[in-house]
Amino acid sequence: EDFYAAAASGQTPPFDVLLTNPPYSADHPERLLSFCTASRRPWLMLCPNWVYERPYFTRLLRAGNGGGGPSGGASRRRAESGAGDPHASPAVFFLVPRKRYHYWTPRGRRTDLEAGTGKAKTHGHTNAALGVRTSPFISFWAGGGFPRPIADSLRAPAGCMLEWDLARLPPGVRDGAGGGVGHRPAKRSHT
Repeated sequence: EDFYAAAASGQTPPFDVLLTNPPYSADHPERLLSFCTASRRPWLMLCPNWVYERPYFTRLLRAGNGGGGPSGGASRRRAESGAGDPHASPAVFFLVPRKRYHYWTPRGRRTDLEAGTGKAKTHGHTNAALGVRTSPFISFWAGGGFPRPIADSLRAPAGCMLEWDLARLPPGVRDGAGGGVGHRPAKRSHT
């Protein structure tokens, strides 16, 4: 079934939370984020770091129920001050693993990697059980649309950092250069 056709015709099944890891090619991240923010439902989306820096990311979050933009700070402060609906969703949040995710392509699925072409040399290594490691970028989760009481209770699970402001993530997480995933962001007050 074509998800985009179902979404356009309003025929998606009912859901409480949308969890997605969209294809990273073409306009899939933008289309899925558009659906997420328009759904007015809680959502979590695993994407490469470059998605969060695209202009559409900010535009869609401001237009939808995703939380008011990737900086999150101003809308989060508004929600915390009690302005508006007490159940309104606060800003989008980012959940970043302290250890980078690695993706594995099963053997035989990527002939360009198996053939030893130039692209094969840019990828990590192979594993008999897992296949070929293909992790050309850092990826992490963005979430939004959660009711305020739930969002306020969020805490980072072990091995992850939780941040409400994209700019406060370590530079190595945001742009793939510099500090690296293991750097800890400044502590954020949960008051």
